[in-house]
Amino acid sequence: MPRFPALQAVLARLDGRSEFAVETVARSLREAGMLPPSVKGWGAAQASHQNAATMLIAILAADGPSASPEAVQRYTGLRSLPVPDRDRLPDPLPGILSLPFEQAIAALVSGWPAVETAMPSSRWQLRVSRPWPVAELRLRDGAEWRLVANWIRSPDVAQVALDELPAGYAVDKVVTSTVTERTFSSLSALFYTADTGE
Repeated sequence: MPRFPALQAVLARLDGRSEFAVETVARSLREAGMLPPSVKGWGAAQASHQNAATMLIAILAADGPSASPEAVQRYTGLRSLPVPDRDRLPDPLPGILSLPFEQAIAALVSGWPAVETAMPSSRWQLRVSRPWPVAELRLRDGAEWRLVANWIRSPDVAQVALDELPAGYAVDKVVTSTVTERTFSSLSALFYTADTGE
């Protein structure tokens, strides 16, 4: 498994933030007990696929480092809704995409080589919207994007109450953060390199 500084460096390159900014997100999550304690350098803790998913969710769903723990709490347990044609996707995708959001992200990072092997020319987009806790995964096969996974807080969107919104949000303002297959490929390569030494 890679050490946290290497994970933070990869996430910084993918997101365009400084390594210090990503390290600040990690520190905030550690202080909330969402990541294991760590130090800098050779003594740094090893990061799991689950830790990578937690960090990615914090980067996509939070307005800033101090909001990271709350964002992770809100998005971690998003439930997967049934999506037409999901079962037609090659293994291991149908099983992964039916998992709760954080588990699905961790499984995508660990299983990405199998996804690339099964669908080598496909393009992917993971979209995370806030303040409403919603996420979706889209696949581009040929000319069209199609929804292959949709995670929400409640199976009945109408049950999401307006009072669940964080203070200061306009009801009609939605911010969406998107990452592509490059993120999953880079994170997967980081774990492969750390595990094999190649």
